[in-house]
Amino acid sequence: MWVADSDCTTNTCSELTRFDTTSSSTYEASSTPFSISYGSGDAAGLITRDTVTMGGFTIENQGFAIVNQTTSGLVSAPISGLMGLGWESIAQTGATPFWEALAQSGTWTTQEMAVYMKRYRDAFNPSDVETDGGSLTLG
Repeated sequence: MWVADSDCTTNTCSELTRFDTTSSSTYEASSTPFSISYGSGDAAGLITRDTVTMGGFTIENQGFAIVNQTTSGLVSAPISGLMGLGWESIAQTGATPFWEALAQSGTWTTQEMAVYMKRYRDAFNPSDVETDGGSLTLG
């Protein structure tokens, strides 16, 4: 998992909502570098830790990356980061992924998750026709 940092220096980040590490009392700074390449671009920054909350679930001391450099076109507003769905054994950060930490935490009534993604075949600009791109259901 990574989010754009308030110190992101690339033009791509100027339009994104960015994470201001100084506004978090639980943020743990790090100097461990992070770099990942996708088919659509690259992201780089630092691996760090903080309390992360999503969908009413919270994981303390969650490992993730804050990104201060991205290539053009990797993400665009309103997206300001990515959460991978791979297991800890293949996580680029080496941290237990947020969803896996939730499943292990005992806060879900069942250790299940579901992903639904829309796909439009032969649509060159899917965003022109999509009304919602999918959903992630946890627990």
